[in-house]
Amino acid sequence: MDGSTSNREEDEEEEEELSHRNVAILGVATAAVEIWRNQMTTAVAYYAMLRNPLEREDRKRERELYISTLTRGQEAHCISQLRMNKDCFDLLCGNLRNRGLLQDTRGVKVEEQVVLFLHTVAHNVRNRTNAVRFFRSGETISRQFHRVLRAINALAPDIIRQVGNDAPRGPVGFEGAVGAIDGTHIPAFVPSQLQSTFRNRKGTLSQTVMVACGFDLNFQYVLPGWEGSATDARVLQNALARPDPLVVPRGRYYLVDGGYANQPGFLAPYRMARYHLADFRKRNPVNSREVFNKMHSQARNAIERAFGILKNRFGILKTAPPYDIHVQVDIVIACCVLHNFIRMNGGHTFDEELLEDHLDDVNSNEENDLNSALASTDEAGTSRMCRFSQREKDEWSRFRENLKEKLWNEYPRNTHRN
Repeated sequence: MDGSTSNREEDEEEEEELSHRNVAILGVATAAVEIWRNQMTTAVAYYAMLRNPLEREDRKRERELYISTLTRGQEAHCISQLRMNKDCFDLLCGNLRNRGLLQDTRGVKVEEQVVLFLHTVAHNVRNRTNAVRFFRSGETISRQFHRVLRAINALAPDIIRQVGNDAPRGPVGFEGAVGAIDGTHIPAFVPSQLQSTFRNRKGTLSQTVMVACGFDLNFQYVLPGWEGSATDARVLQNALARPDPLVVPRGRYYLVDGGYANQPGFLAPYRMARYHLADFRKRNPVNSREVFNKMHSQARNAIERAFGILKNRFGILKTAPPYDIHVQVDIVIACCVLHNFIRMNGGHTFDEELLEDHLDDVNSNEENDLNSALASTDEAGTSRMCRFSQREKDEWSRFRENLKEKLWNEYPRNTHRN
């Protein structure tokens, strides 16, 4: 008797549990149907709008009004939304049209195509958001984005140019320098099987981008697409061996930080001595190495300023956009092309404002670079992948020693000697 009662109670409990489970499943199914119904309602309304000539014309007028407000209205609106002034925008559109890289289609003019692209890279806007803002389908937004991306990258050979022996003299103390070289990390969106190699020393996913920059803050050479785990020295060696290599003009050199070896054509600071500008704010240099490092840091700061302007101008470089990695690489190149185009055509008068949120973090990032440099260089600061002979390296070391003594002797006596 007790056994049958117990069985009935267990059966009742199972039925009650099954009933609760069915209610939960029904609730989920009802919610899914409601979501589907809302999506279908939105889709039906959208396609009804497309079929309705009056509503379609209204959307067209609103779209044209918004684009006109940006490109023909107040200068501040154009700069805020498109990251360049109106004259620079007109030059860019004219350049792309005249070269045959972009052309008006039946429904989308070149100006709208470029606005869509600039709006996306400047603010990291998703296709769905742009589709609502410009009254276009997501497919149209995506197609126009990739079309403009290819067109802008086709300008790269003419906009991002290496310098020759006739390059302007470098800053005081480093007159032979043609610019500075450094690497930066751009957040990357990669599949799970690639994440281990793209994970950088901070534990985040990124692509490493090596850049050579002139003291005018224009980029001279850009090599994106390397895994976030790659060291600066490794990327530089690849840049020197590529079919389209980085070329150092004869008798000139680039300034590099402690993440690189001091080798012919690449002048690095001294280790085991203060280097960052913040380190000298409270106490002046006290020996020749510190004088060299301080002046080296001041001159090399140009590339940090360029990085700050680039990343604050184009918000898409601050987060990982959901594109294939080869598209992410192309986006980096396109942003560098636009950076140079803007500066070459007088659209950079507001660049100082773009630096406010960047340079505060430079010193901490450089400190990490100096610490991680040991992974790719030996105690003498010589790259394990170095392609120079011992005689060439010794000559270069003597050049740095002589320059260090010259800067020390010329440095104001009352600021570095007691």
